[in-house]
Amino acid sequence: MTPALLRVSIQVEIENGKEEKMKRKHALQKWYIEPLDARTNEILARNQQFLSEEQILDGVWCSDGKSHRLWGCTDYAFVSRLIKSKAEMSAAFKVWHREGQGKIRPWDFPKKKGKRKEKSA
Repeated sequence: MTPALLRVSIQVEIENGKEEKMKRKHALQKWYIEPLDARTNEILARNQQFLSEEQILDGVWCSDGKSHRLWGCTDYAFVSRLIKSKAEMSAAFKVWHREGQGKIRPWDFPKKKGKRKEKSA
């Protein structure tokens, strides 16, 4: 094997390893929605196909030391769609997240970076 081919082969193995690691990490993540009003509760009830087998966790203790009623979601994609349409649907909710067997923690979505103004000379 030539040195160039060997480098390409090693790079592919590294990239495949990173991809597998990300898949394993996402497989261990669980997402939850806490509806803050009746309307949001109805929205979640109408979207049963996006809820996990756990469905509703009633009275679960979270990292803030309080008991919450959470709806388990199948994946991040549903949570993301819900966030994007939050204003349009007039929904009020909090997003919670758990990695592996860790505590359920509140999830703060990253803020969108605004366009930077160019400095005038």
